[in-house]
Amino acid sequence: MLNIKQNNKTLLINSGKYSAEADLNGLFLKIYKKNKLLLNFCLNGAVRCLQQEHPGILNDSGLVYKSHVLKQESNYQVLTINFAGAGKENIWSKKEITLCFKEEYFSYKQNVTAGKEQLIIKDINYGTVLDKEGIKHVTESSIDEVYALYPCLDNASVPEKGGLDFKLTSHSPAYLYKEDLKYSYFNTSGGKLIIPPYVVSLRTGREWFGIGTIEIPLSESGLHLKINKNRTEIYFEYNHSVVLNTNETHACPEIVFTFEESKDDNIKKYVDVLFETGKAEPSQRQWEPWWDGPIYCFFSDQYFKTFLERKTTQNSQETMVDFCDEKFMLERIDEMKKIGIKYKILIIDYGWAKYLGDWVTHEGRFPNMKKIISDLQKEGVKVLLWYNHFFVDKGSDY
Repeated sequence: MLNIKQNNKTLLINSGKYSAEADLNGLFLKIYKKNKLLLNFCLNGAVRCLQQEHPGILNDSGLVYKSHVLKQESNYQVLTINFAGAGKENIWSKKEITLCFKEEYFSYKQNVTAGKEQLIIKDINYGTVLDKEGIKHVTESSIDEVYALYPCLDNASVPEKGGLDFKLTSHSPAYLYKEDLKYSYFNTSGGKLIIPPYVVSLRTGREWFGIGTIEIPLSESGLHLKINKNRTEIYFEYNHSVVLNTNETHACPEIVFTFEESKDDNIKKYVDVLFETGKAEPSQRQWEPWWDGPIYCFFSDQYFKTFLERKTTQNSQETMVDFCDEKFMLERIDEMKKIGIKYKILIIDYGWAKYLGDWVTHEGRFPNMKKIISDLQKEGVKVLLWYNHFFVDKGSDY
C-alpha cells in the first residue's frame, strides 16, 4: 500500500515495489528498491531555449523552489513543485514539476510557461541542471547494465570508463503530424510499431527497474539516455520544433519509473502503464480500414524452423515450403495466444498453394483451409494469402 509521510520539506514515500525520499530543499529524490539505492534523481532538470535576438542558449538555472502541494487522490498521490525566477537567468514566468506516485510505479513531468518574450525550446534535460558553465547538478547512479527492447533485444554493460549514449526512437517527426498513441501502438512515418519503443530496463546490482516515455514527444528521440558509472541523464532534443509565444505553456514529455523483478517484466509493466493511463487508447474512434494492422506473417517462423531442423544457415526457399502446413501454422497461432500478442491480420505465406502459378490450396498441407479461415474470421482476424505472379513452377498448369 502506498504511504507518504511529509515533514516540512522532506517526503518519505513507501510502497510494495519501491521507496523514495524527496528532499525539497536540495531538490533531489532518492529512489530505492529493497533498500538498494537506484538513483539520486535531480528533480529540477533543465529546459533550455533559444531566442531570435539572443546569440546563445538560454538556461533556466536561475529558477528556485517556491512551493509544493501534495494531493491525495483515490489510489495515488500527486506532488506538484512550483518554481520562481531568481537573477538574470530567469527565462520562464512559471515552471511546474509533477510527480504522480502509485503503488507499483511513479511518473514525472514538467510544464513551462513563457514570459513576455517568444521562446524556442532547444532541449529538455530531466535529472540535470545546466548553466553557462555546463552541468550544475546531475542525477547520481551506479547502473551496471542496460536492456533495450527496440530496435531489437539488446543488452549492454555500462563500462568502467566512458559510458553509454543511446537513443530509443521510431524516427517519427511527431511534431509534423501531431500524432497520439492509437490502437496500442505508435504511429511513425514508416508504419505503426506494435511494441512501444521508448522504454529501457536498467540494473543496479541485482535490482532491475525501468524508465520509459509514455507519450510520443516532440523531440527527435522518444528517449535519449546518457549513462556512466556515476550518473544518468535523460535527454530530449527538440531541434527547434516548439515555439512558445507570450504566456504560452508547454507540457514536457511524461516519463515513468517502474520497479518489477526482471528486465522483461519492466518492459511489460511499461506497456501496462500505457493502457492504464489511457495513452494507448484512441481519444475518438474513427473509421478504420480493414487492412490497418498489426499483421502477423509466419514466414520468419518457417525460415528459422528450416535452420533448426536442417542445421543450415543457407536461405533455401525451396525447403521452407515444407514447414508451411496446417499443423505448423496452428502451433504458431496457439503460441501467439499464449504469450498475448494480438494481431488483426494473418498472412499465410509461401507454401499454401499447390504450385507457384496454380493459386489453389495444397490439400495435402492444408486439408481444412476453409474452416481455419472461417474460425479466424469469427475471432476478428483477417486472412491474406501470399502469392507471387512473377514466378511459375514447372509442374504448374500455367
